[in-house]
Amino acid sequence: MARTRSPSIAPLAACLASALALGACRYRPARLADAAPVTRVGDDAPIPVPRRRELYEPTYLVDIYLRRPLLDALDPRRFPDAGDVNAFDEVPRSSWFVPRDVGHAATAVGPADEGPPAAPLTIDERFARGRVSPLHVLDARGLAFELRVDPPDRPEMRTAAAAIASRLVWAFGLRTPGVSITRLQRADFVTAAGEPYPEGGAVDVDGFLTSGAPPSGGAWRVAATRWPPGIDLGSAPFGGVRGDDPNDRVAHRDRRTQRALAVLGAWLQLSDLGPDKTLDVYVGKPGQGHVEHHLTGLEDALGADDIVHAATPGSLAWDRGADPVTNLFSLGLSPRRLPTPTELRWASVGAFEPEPPMLAPTSVPFEPFFRVLPADGYWAVKRIAAISADALAAAVAAGELSDPGAARYVLQTLEARRAALVDHWMTQVTPLELEKLDARGLVVRDEAIVRLRASVASTRYLVRFLDDGGADVASPQLLVPPAERFSIAIPAEALRDAGEYLVVRVTAERDGKLLPRSFEVHLVGGAAAPRVVGVRR
Repeated sequence: MARTRSPSIAPLAACLASALALGACRYRPARLADAAPVTRVGDDAPIPVPRRRELYEPTYLVDIYLRRPLLDALDPRRFPDAGDVNAFDEVPRSSWFVPRDVGHAATAVGPADEGPPAAPLTIDERFARGRVSPLHVLDARGLAFELRVDPPDRPEMRTAAAAIASRLVWAFGLRTPGVSITRLQRADFVTAAGEPYPEGGAVDVDGFLTSGAPPSGGAWRVAATRWPPGIDLGSAPFGGVRGDDPNDRVAHRDRRTQRALAVLGAWLQLSDLGPDKTLDVYVGKPGQGHVEHHLTGLEDALGADDIVHAATPGSLAWDRGADPVTNLFSLGLSPRRLPTPTELRWASVGAFEPEPPMLAPTSVPFEPFFRVLPADGYWAVKRIAAISADALAAAVAAGELSDPGAARYVLQTLEARRAALVDHWMTQVTPLELEKLDARGLVVRDEAIVRLRASVASTRYLVRFLDDGGADVASPQLLVPPAERFSIAIPAEALRDAGEYLVVRVTAERDGKLLPRSFEVHLVGGAAAPRVVGVRR
């Protein structure tokens, strides 16, 4: 019988020796305030209505390609930790983020809780700008919707992508308009006076309907996006804050919710994530309301914007995979690739493959994506992994794909891409979660063992006990976990010698390799009554 060999502890032993030998160059931990963690940000204080912002693309391109890279190159500091997290390394509820514990039923509805538009639909001619799509309407209840159809040769693809992605973005915790699949007839569209909308009106209703896939039973399949109620303020600033919103205090480039879009976009294959997919909305009466921040334009998810149309193989395409410098000097163009087998098999599924990039590629850079730190990526995959299999299936079902094989493929691909992202980002930090502090010590859980079924036998931890200056106040420990959930005993001398502030710093070794970032638990109160005031990664 072959013997099972335990993994080497040489990396941890070397780390331990370095920690003891390099005390003069010791790590100095951050000191957290002795206060309860923030669970809700008060960024909804009443403010005057801010001005509407239009994204001026030339200014954005100069900033993102020239000014910002130069400033970052001249700044010797590393990118700062996210500024919208609390002491426990979580993003609290705010106008940007709403933590949700969603199940199957909730995800099936998602943000589309008002349902599809109710006929008759009044054409909103304010948005008539010579475009066939999208179409803006008010339904019989007075609710505003934006209507989109599928490409003629790809029925169900973009409408399903919008409905599925909206529910998963919502389950992740971001604000996004609800998207419903509905079927509409030409007679459903009326004027403000309630008369049938005429041919040759300011809005080309017939052109809109016939620009999409053919109708079925006299009705066209449409994705109806419930436009957020409130005053449309345009896109969010792409780097800093909205200067006319006193509630907006964290630079958008350093918000974890914005950095995490790089991981969320990689999972859902959202093309060209950037400021033009953001929407700020003023909710409430003028002078009594506040700004909420939404993510929009999800109809290009699941590879819907990356397909190769049969008529254009070999032509030039926007290159979403190159680095910013290459895109700049090539004008963002590259030879168009050949269609994937998935595209050829199902017209209702985009170029959506099981192997994702670790960060969403974009043809034009988005500043928060440059600044994704391991803790940001880990938080993002925690949110993605928390979406249950039932909830994921409910989101796919909301896309109303008529081919069961296509729906099954989309679901399996979402699961495969999620597993790949979780596997990557949970190796960029020591993926421990603090459950409690009790008489035994710190009770922690290894998320990689829980989520990835990483081997307990192949995992070791180096535990150090530091004061607020970074000095060791007790002997480091090499810990072999008995299971995914285990306790870290805190030596009495550590609590005594650290005074009023103790940091328990844990670094994991898995399969003989040290993980890049440590996990810290910060305690105050000394030996008499220690209590946890925060965690850091």
